[in-house]
Amino acid sequence: MATQTLFAALQRRPFLSASFSALAASVAYASYTEEKAEYKETCYYQINTNSSIRNSFQRFIFDTSSTTAPPPKLPRNYDRDEIEAYWSSRPRTVIERLINILIELTPLLGAYVFDFKLKEKQNEISDGTNKTILQREHAIALREALTRLG
Repeated sequence: MATQTLFAALQRRPFLSASFSALAASVAYASYTEEKAEYKETCYYQINTNSSIRNSFQRFIFDTSSTTAPPPKLPRNYDRDEIEAYWSSRPRTVIERLINILIELTPLLGAYVFDFKLKEKQNEISDGTNKTILQREHAIALREALTRLG
């Protein structure tokens, strides 16, 4: 029964189904890539801190050339290539951060558009002091949102 309902929904909305499938595949790939980067980083540091583990890992799991190169770390100084190498192996973290930013800033953008574009067209904000007060409130809200985002 549930399978028939699912197939019926797929037939009625193929574009939506394809979109969800692509989204699920993208999330799965991002998770896989990030887990792989974290695993390599963990193994690298375990291998380099314990010599008995190093010998067994090098013989059985890793080839020795891959263990000598450290995984990309977030650099302390600006280096475009190192930053790109670090974040390209962590797509899930990048996507989560972008979603957090959107969740935090979208309501502020909506309030700004409503207050300064829609109300202005309706001539509800004709007084200059009201506009200044609204601008100050929006600036305070934006500052607090950016502080929460870090």
